[in-house]
Amino acid sequence: MHPRLLPVLRISRYVLIGGIIVLAALVGIYLLEKDTTPRTELERAMLAAEDAVRANPESSSARIKLAAAYLESGALASAEDQALYAVRLAPEDPAAYYVLGLVKSRRGETDAAIENLKRAVEMEGQLAGFYQDASAALALVYEDAERWDDALAAMDEALDYGPENARMLLLRAGMYERREAWADALYDYVQAVRFTPELDEAREGISAITSSHQEAVEEMEQRFGVRLDGSFVDTGTAGF
Repeated sequence: MHPRLLPVLRISRYVLIGGIIVLAALVGIYLLEKDTTPRTELERAMLAAEDAVRANPESSSARIKLAAAYLESGALASAEDQALYAVRLAPEDPAAYYVLGLVKSRRGETDAAIENLKRAVEMEGQLAGFYQDASAALALVYEDAERWDDALAAMDEALDYGPENARMLLLRAGMYERREAWADALYDYVQAVRFTPELDEAREGISAITSSHQEAVEEMEQRFGVRLDGSFVDTGTAGF
């Protein structure tokens, strides 16, 4: 898996890992009584997920959370085993295909990653945040496969689920930069700052583009009607 997928994993923690952390908190006292050796949050989460699977081996959600924990720890073979088990238990659950797609990507199996991530985004049953994360993951796998148009289309779909998500705007801005579409990248960075003013990465992106591609500022204003400070060209509405 390309390192740029790691932010998607972090964004997705509430879908996959997040459930484990909650479970870990619930059994925290038990763990402390059982073993007082200090552990990281991920180690505690893995223990909790493993306990959950032992308690209910036929629970697809427990298998998904355990697969996610193994994936984050780098235990890819175990992660794939759990993800495949989850798919067998719940073939209608998009989360099972999502985590399997992430595992396949991490293992360098691009076609299988795309197949499973596409299934995840095309199925029903999850909330908007899930589909935003899954679409972003699919976009990055497409990009690594040099399927540029598919990558941007998937990223556009991710932002359809929440256009104010500054982290998603950063991901798309990076894609545009790698395609040398400077005005598009600049616009996404400006929007990211508009929604999350304290986001240093977006401000750094603006600075880098305006320093080396000043023409992108005028192009952005003409195409998107937005100035560098986030104000609108036509209305003069104040920016950030």
